[in-house]
Amino acid sequence: MHLLWSVARLMQPSKFGISSRAQARSPIQSLDEARDAIQTLYVGTQEIVSGSVDGHFRTYDLRKGQLTSDYLGHPVTSIVPTKDLQTLLVTTLDGKIRLMDRKTGQCLNSFQGHKNESYRCRSVLDPKEESVILGDEDGRVWAWDLVTAASLTSDLPPTAHEKVILWTEHHPVADNQLLTASADGTIVLWGSGESS
Repeated sequence: MHLLWSVARLMQPSKFGISSRAQARSPIQSLDEARDAIQTLYVGTQEIVSGSVDGHFRTYDLRKGQLTSDYLGHPVTSIVPTKDLQTLLVTTLDGKIRLMDRKTGQCLNSFQGHKNESYRCRSVLDPKEESVILGDEDGRVWAWDLVTAASLTSDLPPTAHEKVILWTEHHPVADNQLLTASADGTIVLWGSGESS
């Protein structure tokens, strides 16, 4: 492993023989359009997508030097792109998850029933991109069909954590494994030991 930059000190480490006093560090570019806290980022090879408490998700096209801003009216807490990068799964603090078309800015589908009004809860897609999964503020794990938005869980899923689930992550390949991280101080791996 080669350490090229020390992020904490914003300089090259001294083992490369460069002193911290040798060069001043200044930003290459500052993206300052958000009017409130940035809660989430997606960084692609040619773009950056941010979600802000100001209710916008913004796409910075690094090739074209263009900014596209979409306003949802509620704080954006999570952005997850689909594999083809044509749509974004956007979670907001109004208890909704939206599947947004990146080209038109149109909402293609909406997922609701969960509680998400105060905390940054991350939604995720399963590896086959057939379902949307989210852990909510009541410690419950919800799932919906991506196309129909029909709930794949009972009307009220059982409690999986004692406190809010802040992060949900699906295994990148195995469709039967899910991680949840909670304010109760636990990370739980869900699913069977078999991969499909």
